[in-house]
Amino acid sequence: MVSIRQKYSQLRDRIRTLKEERPWLRWVLNKYAIVTLAFFVWMLFIDNNSIGVWLRTGRQLRSQERRIEYLNREIATTEDRLNQLRSNKDSLERFAREQYGFHEPDEDVYIVVE
Repeated sequence: MVSIRQKYSQLRDRIRTLKEERPWLRWVLNKYAIVTLAFFVWMLFIDNNSIGVWLRTGRQLRSQERRIEYLNREIATTEDRLNQLRSNKDSLERFAREQYGFHEPDEDVYIVVE
């Protein structure tokens, strides 16, 4: 029966001969290379701050920035409209009549829907 120590010795000899036959295998089986590769796999795919999370966060950030730009344009438009309504009483009356159907007591209002 073959002991564990003999099996380990045979395996170590086999790895040594493979490293001599194939020089690239020396780099692959290097313990520092293995640890470095494991670290990069961990950081890129498994960690809470992985590349997927980083990309998703960047996409959300760009979406929020576009939303902020849109809302700032809407605010500017609304402020322009408000300034127009405050500056002229006739424009305020026209706005109230068009948007909310306000009318004088003796007037009839007809709403035409296209």
